[in-house]
Amino acid sequence: MKTALQFEVANGRMIPAMGITLPPFQQSEEKERASAIESALGSGYRLFETTTIHKNEKLLNKLLHHTDVKREDLFLMYKLWNTDYRYEDAQKSVEETLERLETDYIDAFLINWPVGQYKEAWKALEDLYDAGKIRIIGVSNFQEKHLKELMKDARIKPMVNQIEIHPEMPQYSLVRYLKQEGILPIARGPLGRGSQHLINDPDLRMIAEHYQKTTIQVIYKWLIQREISVLTQSENSKRIQESLHIDDFILTKKEMEAIPYVLKKRNRPY
Repeated sequence: MKTALQFEVANGRMIPAMGITLPPFQQSEEKERASAIESALGSGYRLFETTTIHKNEKLLNKLLHHTDVKREDLFLMYKLWNTDYRYEDAQKSVEETLERLETDYIDAFLINWPVGQYKEAWKALEDLYDAGKIRIIGVSNFQEKHLKELMKDARIKPMVNQIEIHPEMPQYSLVRYLKQEGILPIARGPLGRGSQHLINDPDLRMIAEHYQKTTIQVIYKWLIQREISVLTQSENSKRIQESLHIDDFILTKKEMEAIPYVLKKRNRPY
C-alpha cells in the first residue's frame, strides 16, 4: 500500500496530495461506487471529495464507521451547492451533512462557484470553522478577481481553491497568485475533459515510456511537482491503484516545461 504525500494549508492542517472525486449517484450504481472506494482505500487513498447534492453520504458513512481506517486518517472534502448560499441555508446544509455522516466535523468544505450570495455562504463557513465543525474552508472555480472580491469582506482567507488544471490548461498565472496568497491549489479534471487525445499524446507517451510509467501517472506527477493537490475520478481499480505509484521518479525542469508546451504547439485550446 502506498501512502500519498500531503500538502500543508495556511492553518497548519494537511491535505493529501491525491484524492478521489465520487461521482453523482445518478452516474453509477452504488455497488460500483462502493467498489471504487474500497479499491482506493486499499491503494492508500484517504481523501474523498463530493458535492452536497450528489447524495454520497450513505457510502461515506460506511467509509467512516465500517472500515479499519481511523476517522482521523480519513479526509472528507465537500462542496456546497449553489442553491444553498444564503447564510441560513449554508449552515443547514453543513449541519445536515454532519448528521448524515454521523461525524463531528468535515475536513474541508468549499463554496462551489462564485455566483449569487456566495459571500453569505462564506460567512457561514467561517462561523462553522470557528465552531470546529469544519477544519479547512475554501472555494472552487474562483479566479483571481473573485478571490479579491471575497477577501474584501472575509475574516478568514480561503485556504484552498479547487480549479480545473491539466496540461492543456496549466493555469500558471492563477496558481502563482494562489501561492502568493497562501492558498493551496487543488486540480480537478487533471486529465482534461474526458478526451483520449491527452492520454494518448505522443510526446507525453514518450516521457512516460522513459520512466516506465503511464501518461496518466506523468500528468499527476507534473501537477504534484508544482505543489498542486490532485483529484481524480475513476471507478477503474487498476487506474486507481496506479495513480499513487508516482513517487519513484522526478520529472526534469525541461520535461515540466515541455508538457504543456507541446500541446499548445499543436494549437489545442487552453
